[in-house]
Amino acid sequence: GGTMGRRRGPAVVAAIWAMWALGSLRHGAGEFMPNPLQGQGAPPREPVDVYFSVVLDRLLNVDEQNYRWEAMLYVYMSWEDPRALDTVANRTAEVRAGGECALACQSEYTSLFNPVFQCCDSLWRPGFMMTNLYELSESMVLRYGMVTTDLGVVGWWTTLKAVFYSPMDFRQFPRDEQELLAEFRVANLAASGVRSVIPSLTSTEFFTQGPGDVAAGWSVNSIRMDAFREAPGNYIRGSSVDGEPFPLKANDLWPDGGFTDSLMNAGVTVHVLVSRFGVYSGITIVLPIMLVTALSFVVYFVSAHLLETRLTISVTLVLTITALQFVIAAGMPASSYVTGVQKLMVLSYTTIFIGVPESLFTYSLAKWREEHGAGTPKASAKDLGAKDLGASGNGAGGASRDPQSALRLVALGALSAGRLRMQSERSLKRLARIVDRLFCAALLTVYVVIATLIMTNVI
Repeated sequence: GGTMGRRRGPAVVAAIWAMWALGSLRHGAGEFMPNPLQGQGAPPREPVDVYFSVVLDRLLNVDEQNYRWEAMLYVYMSWEDPRALDTVANRTAEVRAGGECALACQSEYTSLFNPVFQCCDSLWRPGFMMTNLYELSESMVLRYGMVTTDLGVVGWWTTLKAVFYSPMDFRQFPRDEQELLAEFRVANLAASGVRSVIPSLTSTEFFTQGPGDVAAGWSVNSIRMDAFREAPGNYIRGSSVDGEPFPLKANDLWPDGGFTDSLMNAGVTVHVLVSRFGVYSGITIVLPIMLVTALSFVVYFVSAHLLETRLTISVTLVLTITALQFVIAAGMPASSYVTGVQKLMVLSYTTIFIGVPESLFTYSLAKWREEHGAGTPKASAKDLGAKDLGASGNGAGGASRDPQSALRLVALGALSAGRLRMQSERSLKRLARIVDRLFCAALLTVYVVIATLIMTNVI
C-alpha cells in the first residue's frame, strides 16, 4: 500500500494543490473570483527563469481593525519562450479564419476588426497564487497585455486590485510604521515549467500620480521584493499520523516526506513600507490628552486651605480624561498589547491623580498650627503677663498692686502671643506654598520627559 501511494503521489500532487489554490480564491459570498495570475498552456520542455516586477499604483486602504490592506498593483513578468511568437501567430490566423479566441493578447484590443488584435489563449504563461490573499475586488476592471517578440521572449502585465491579510505592529502608535506583505508563489516547480522566480523592478508610483494623500492617514515610503525557494512543509511542525496513505507531513508510509515536502515552491514576497501621518494623530489624539493633563497643574496654584476646590478640580479632570479615553478608543487600532497612546493615557491618569494626596498633605501642613497649637498662645500670654507683673512688683515696690498696670501687661503679653501665632501660621502657609511650587515643577518635568520618550518610541 505504501509503495502504491508513493507511485501515485506525484500524479495527484498537482491536482490537490490546484484545488487548494482555487479554494483560497473563494469569495465571501460563496463565489469564485478569477485569479488574474493563473497560468495556461503547455510549459516549455526546459524550465525557464521568470522575472517578476511589481508596481504599486495606489494604496487604497489599511484596515487596522482586521489587519488587512488593499491596493491597486501592476504585476509584470517576462521569460524566454522561443515557441511564443509562432504560437500567437498561428492562433491569430485560425481565429481570423473563423475560429474562436478565449483570450486576446491585449484587454483593450479584443475585436477581430482591430488590426492589432492577436490571440494568446494557447500561449504558455506561468501561474502564481497569492498565498495571503483575502479577496479580489468585484469592482476591478481587469486590464492586461501579453507581448511576444522575434527574440523569443514574452512579456505579460496585468492589473490586480486585491485585499491581503498581513501582520501589523501598533506598539509605537501613533508614530508607527507598518510592513505590508503580499506573497506570490509558484506552487509546484516540477510541473510548472518555472526554474526560479527572480525579483526585478519595484516602484511606488505608476499611472496614478498627483498632489494629495495616497491613503487616508498613511504615506508609502518604499516597496521591495525578496525571492524564496522552499518546501511549504518547512512551516508545519510535527508529522502526520502513521498509516495515513498520503500524509501532509512525513509518517511511516512516507518517511522521506509527505504532500507538502514533495512540492518545491518558488516566488517573491512584496514588502510595502508605510508610515502613519503623525501630525493628524497628534492633533486628534495626543493634544487633547496633554491639554487635559496640563489643567491638572492648576491645582498647585490654588491655596492649600481650599482643599475642597483642589479636590474638585482633580476629580473633574479624572472624569474628563476617562470620557476622552472612550472617544479616542473608537479610533484606535485593534492591538493585543499596550500602544504609545495608552502609555500616555496611563501617565496622564497618574499625573492628575497624584494631585489628590499632595493636596491633602499641603492642607494638613497649612492647618497644623490651628489643629495642634491652639492652646499655646493663651498659656503664653498668661505666663508672660504674670512674669511681667511679678517683675514690676518686685522692682517698683508695690506698683504691681495697680490693677491697670496688671491688665496692661497681660494685654501686651496676649498681643505678643497673637503675633507669634500669626507669624507661625504665615510660615506654615508659606511652606505649603513652597511645597506646592516645588512639587509642581518636579512633576511637570517628569511628565514632559516621560511623555517625550513615549512619543519618540523610546519607551
